[in-house]
Amino acid sequence: MENILIQHPWIIALIVIWSFPWKGVALWKAARNSHLGWFVVLLLLNTLAILDIIYIFVFSGNEKAKQEEANKQAYEPRRVRYSASQGSFEAPEDQQNPAVPNRTAARRRRMM
Repeated sequence: MENILIQHPWIIALIVIWSFPWKGVALWKAARNSHLGWFVVLLLLNTLAILDIIYIFVFSGNEKAKQEEANKQAYEPRRVRYSASQGSFEAPEDQQNPAVPNRTAARRRRMM
């Protein structure tokens, strides 16, 4: 095996050219997703880009997009109506967003 690498140094160059971009993308995604464990493993292990490719396509996901979608739903503007008898604003029942706490209901509970 060592003789093959000594006789054909282009094999090492080919391995580096193949592994380097995959490792770069995998490390970048792990850092962006705050996956410290994956970052350390990908940095220390050289598996000819196999582990890097698996991380990129299976485990990295798009967590930032999922978080942004959840935030968008949580802060989506709602129509509200004023209840003169209770002296407060509240959203119609069909527009209640479970991600946003109903402050009016919480205030009523404190008043009781």
